[in-house]
Amino acid sequence: MVTTCAPASWLRRPACSTAVTNGRWLCAPWRGRRGIAIAAPSVYPHFSDPQAIMVAVVRDAFADLADRLDAAAEGADDAERGLYAACHAHPGFAAAHQGRYRAMFGGLRNPVVADDLARLGAEPPRIPAGVLADCVTAGRSTSAAPYADAVALWLGLHGPAHQRGASRAFPWPADFVRRCVAPLSHTAPRRT
Repeated sequence: MVTTCAPASWLRRPACSTAVTNGRWLCAPWRGRRGIAIAAPSVYPHFSDPQAIMVAVVRDAFADLADRLDAAAEGADDAERGLYAACHAHPGFAAAHQGRYRAMFGGLRNPVVADDLARLGAEPPRIPAGVLADCVTAGRSTSAAPYADAVALWLGLHGPAHQRGASRAFPWPADFVRRCVAPLSHTAPRRT
Protein backbone atom coordinates (compact mmCIF):
# COMPACT_ATOMS: atom_id res chain seq x y z
CA MET A 1 0.00 0.00 0.00
CA VAL A 2 1.25 3.44 -0.90
CA THR A 3 1.03 6.12 1.74
CA THR A 4 1.06 9.71 0.64
CA CYS A 5 0.75 13.15 2.12
CA ALA A 6 -2.21 13.92 -0.16
CA PRO A 7 -4.68 11.64 -1.94
CA ALA A 8 -4.39 11.08 -5.69
CA SER A 9 -7.75 12.81 -6.02
CA TRP A 10 -5.98 16.06 -5.10
CA LEU A 11 -4.40 15.91 -8.51
CA ARG A 12 -6.90 17.52 -10.81
CA ARG A 13 -5.57 16.33 -14.12
CA PRO A 14 -2.40 15.91 -16.07
CA ALA A 15 -1.58 18.80 -18.32
CA CYS A 16 -0.68 15.80 -20.32
CA SER A 17 2.15 16.09 -22.56
CA THR A 18 2.32 12.34 -22.86
CA ALA A 19 4.91 10.92 -25.15
CA VAL A 20 6.47 7.61 -25.95
CA THR A 21 10.23 7.49 -25.50
CA ASN A 22 12.08 4.23 -25.96
CA GLY A 23 8.83 2.32 -25.56
CA ARG A 24 7.97 3.97 -22.21
CA TRP A 25 5.15 6.40 -21.54
CA LEU A 26 6.12 9.72 -20.03
CA CYS A 27 3.69 12.18 -18.51
CA ALA A 28 4.52 15.60 -17.12
CA PRO A 29 3.72 18.02 -15.69
CA TRP A 30 0.58 17.57 -13.65
CA ARG A 31 -1.65 20.24 -12.17
CA GLY A 32 -3.09 20.26 -8.68
CA ARG A 33 -6.58 21.49 -7.91
CA ARG A 34 -5.39 25.07 -7.65
CA GLY A 35 -3.70 24.89 -11.04
CA ILE A 36 -0.21 24.69 -9.60
CA ALA A 37 2.22 22.72 -11.77
CA ILE A 38 3.53 19.57 -10.14
CA ALA A 39 6.71 17.91 -11.41
CA ALA A 40 6.21 14.35 -12.63
CA PRO A 41 8.39 12.75 -9.90
CA SER A 42 6.15 14.35 -7.27
CA VAL A 43 3.15 12.54 -8.74
CA TYR A 44 4.52 9.01 -8.44
CA PRO A 45 3.85 8.55 -4.70
CA HIS A 46 0.15 9.24 -5.29
CA PHE A 47 -0.26 6.12 -7.44
CA SER A 48 0.44 2.47 -6.85
CA ASP A 49 2.55 2.06 -10.00
CA PRO A 50 3.30 3.76 -13.35
CA GLN A 51 0.41 1.87 -14.96
CA ALA A 52 -1.98 3.54 -12.51
CA ILE A 53 -0.67 6.93 -13.64
CA MET A 54 -1.42 6.07 -17.25
CA VAL A 55 -4.90 4.87 -16.30
CA ALA A 56 -5.49 8.29 -14.72
CA VAL A 57 -4.19 9.99 -17.88
CA VAL A 58 -6.40 7.84 -20.10
CA ARG A 59 -9.46 8.23 -17.85
CA ASP A 60 -9.04 12.00 -18.02
CA ALA A 61 -8.50 11.93 -21.78
CA PHE A 62 -11.67 9.91 -22.44
CA ALA A 63 -13.67 12.24 -20.21
CA ASP A 64 -12.21 15.26 -22.02
CA LEU A 65 -13.00 13.77 -25.44
CA ALA A 66 -16.57 12.95 -24.39
CA ASP A 67 -17.02 16.49 -23.05
CA ARG A 68 -15.73 18.01 -26.29
CA LEU A 69 -17.93 15.83 -28.49
CA ASP A 70 -20.95 16.55 -26.34
CA ALA A 71 -20.28 20.31 -26.27
CA ALA A 72 -19.83 20.37 -30.05
CA ALA A 73 -23.08 18.49 -30.65
CA GLU A 74 -25.01 20.53 -28.08
CA GLY A 75 -23.74 23.81 -29.53
CA ALA A 76 -25.32 23.17 -32.94
CA ASP A 77 -28.74 24.44 -33.94
CA ASP A 78 -29.98 21.12 -35.37
CA ALA A 79 -29.16 17.43 -35.11
CA GLU A 80 -27.33 17.16 -38.43
CA ARG A 81 -25.09 20.13 -37.68
CA GLY A 82 -24.53 18.62 -34.23
CA LEU A 83 -23.43 15.37 -35.83
CA TYR A 84 -20.96 17.16 -38.09
CA ALA A 85 -19.72 19.32 -35.20
CA ALA A 86 -19.09 16.27 -33.00
CA CYS A 87 -17.41 14.49 -35.90
CA HIS A 88 -15.09 17.47 -36.47
CA ALA A 89 -14.34 17.63 -32.73
CA HIS A 90 -13.07 14.03 -32.70
CA PRO A 91 -10.07 14.46 -35.04
CA GLY A 92 -9.57 17.97 -33.64
CA PHE A 93 -9.04 16.46 -30.20
CA ALA A 94 -6.72 13.80 -31.64
CA ALA A 95 -4.60 16.43 -33.42
CA ALA A 96 -4.39 18.69 -30.39
CA HIS A 97 -3.58 15.87 -27.95
CA GLN A 98 -1.66 13.28 -29.96
CA GLY A 99 0.11 11.66 -27.01
CA ARG A 100 -3.08 11.37 -24.98
CA TYR A 101 -4.98 10.03 -28.00
CA ARG A 102 -2.36 7.33 -28.61
CA ALA A 103 -2.49 6.39 -24.93
CA MET A 104 -6.29 6.13 -25.08
CA PHE A 105 -6.19 3.61 -27.90
CA GLY A 106 -3.40 1.20 -27.25
CA GLY A 107 -0.84 2.45 -24.79
CA LEU A 108 -1.68 0.05 -21.96
CA ARG A 109 -1.31 -3.71 -22.17
CA ASN A 110 -2.12 -5.00 -18.68
CA PRO A 111 -5.34 -7.13 -18.99
CA VAL A 112 -6.82 -5.77 -15.74
CA VAL A 113 -6.16 -2.23 -16.92
CA ALA A 114 -7.55 -3.06 -20.37
CA ASP A 115 -10.88 -4.08 -18.79
CA ASP A 116 -11.03 -0.75 -16.96
CA LEU A 117 -10.19 1.14 -20.16
CA ALA A 118 -12.84 -0.73 -22.14
CA ARG A 119 -15.44 0.79 -19.84
CA LEU A 120 -13.80 4.21 -20.05
CA GLY A 121 -13.80 4.20 -23.83
CA ALA A 122 -17.50 3.41 -24.09
CA GLU A 123 -18.80 6.95 -23.57
CA PRO A 124 -17.33 8.97 -26.48
CA PRO A 125 -18.77 6.69 -29.24
CA ARG A 126 -22.23 6.96 -27.64
CA ILE A 127 -22.35 10.68 -28.40
CA PRO A 128 -22.35 10.41 -32.21
CA ALA A 129 -24.72 7.45 -31.85
CA GLY A 130 -27.18 9.61 -29.95
CA VAL A 131 -26.83 12.53 -32.36
CA LEU A 132 -27.26 10.21 -35.35
CA ALA A 133 -30.43 8.80 -33.79
CA ASP A 134 -31.63 12.41 -33.43
CA CYS A 135 -30.87 12.94 -37.15
CA VAL A 136 -33.02 9.92 -38.03
CA THR A 137 -35.86 11.22 -35.84
CA ALA A 138 -35.59 14.65 -37.50
CA GLY A 139 -35.64 13.10 -40.97
CA ARG A 140 -32.06 14.22 -41.70
CA SER A 141 -30.66 10.68 -42.00
CA THR A 142 -32.00 7.58 -43.74
CA SER A 143 -30.07 5.23 -41.46
CA ALA A 144 -31.95 2.02 -40.70
CA ALA A 145 -29.46 1.09 -37.98
CA PRO A 146 -28.24 4.29 -36.27
CA TYR A 147 -26.12 2.56 -33.64
CA ALA A 148 -24.32 0.34 -36.16
CA ASP A 149 -23.82 3.30 -38.50
CA ALA A 150 -22.48 5.40 -35.60
CA VAL A 151 -19.95 2.66 -34.80
CA ALA A 152 -18.85 2.64 -38.46
CA LEU A 153 -18.67 6.44 -38.34
CA TRP A 154 -16.59 6.36 -35.15
CA LEU A 155 -14.16 3.92 -36.72
CA GLY A 156 -14.08 5.94 -39.93
CA LEU A 157 -13.04 9.01 -37.96
CA HIS A 158 -10.73 7.21 -35.54
CA GLY A 159 -8.51 5.70 -38.23
CA PRO A 160 -7.48 8.97 -39.88
CA ALA A 161 -7.50 10.83 -36.53
CA HIS A 162 -5.00 8.34 -35.12
CA GLN A 163 -2.93 7.96 -38.26
CA ARG A 164 -2.58 11.70 -38.95
CA GLY A 165 -0.40 11.87 -35.84
CA ALA A 166 1.53 8.74 -36.73
CA SER A 167 1.91 9.33 -40.51
CA ARG A 168 2.39 13.05 -40.93
CA ALA A 169 4.03 12.73 -44.34
CA PHE A 170 0.93 11.13 -45.87
CA PRO A 171 -1.18 13.66 -47.81
CA TRP A 172 -4.40 13.40 -45.78
CA PRO A 173 -7.39 15.06 -47.45
CA ALA A 174 -8.41 18.22 -45.60
CA ASP A 175 -12.09 17.28 -45.84
CA PHE A 176 -11.87 13.68 -44.61
CA VAL A 177 -14.51 14.32 -41.92
CA ARG A 178 -17.09 15.35 -44.52
CA ARG A 179 -16.11 12.37 -46.67
CA CYS A 180 -16.70 10.02 -43.73
CA VAL A 181 -19.84 11.52 -42.23
CA ALA A 182 -22.23 11.69 -45.18
CA PRO A 183 -21.93 8.09 -46.44
CA LEU A 184 -21.56 6.46 -43.02
CA SER A 185 -24.39 8.40 -41.38
CA HIS A 186 -26.70 8.31 -44.41
CA THR A 187 -27.09 12.08 -44.38
CA ALA A 188 -26.92 14.35 -47.40
CA PRO A 189 -23.38 15.57 -48.12
CA ARG A 190 -22.58 18.95 -46.59
CA ARG A 191 -19.96 21.48 -47.56
CA THR A 192 -18.80 21.86 -43.93
